Amino acid sequence: MIQRFPTPGKPLMTLIGPEKDGYRANLNIHYLPQDPGHPLPSLGEYIRTKVSKKIPGWKEGDKGALKLGNKEAYAYSSGFPMDKITVRNVQYFVRGNQKKMYILTFTGLEKDYVALKPLFLKYAQTFQAP
Repeated sequence: MIQRFPTPGKPLMTLIGPEKDGYRANLNIHYLPQDPGHPLPSLGEYIRTKVSKKIPGWKEGDKGALKLGNKEAYAYSSGFPMDKITVRNVQYFVRGNQKKMYILTFTGLEKDYVALKPLFLKYAQTFQAP
């Protein structure tokens, strides 16, 4: 299922996969109309310090710089319990044109993350930040 939302603060697009063990793997694409201009690695530190306090059981995962298309990007993953399951996500922060920041968030079940991670990256590499 694909849903599109043109409003800032809401996802530009959401893709939802089939249900598995009570959860649907998904992709959400958000954008910030004004890139805060911080070095991309500092976004990982911001997430760690803010989100770890708000979500019980939250754990940091892989992180690092990469290029998506011809744009600078930063990948940051984390996992956390949600109801009776544990999910893991990876977020790709991508700088676009006109000082916009795009955030691609892929989320799936923790137990499937090793298999999903290359698929998430493959999809992220197709993203063209306008």
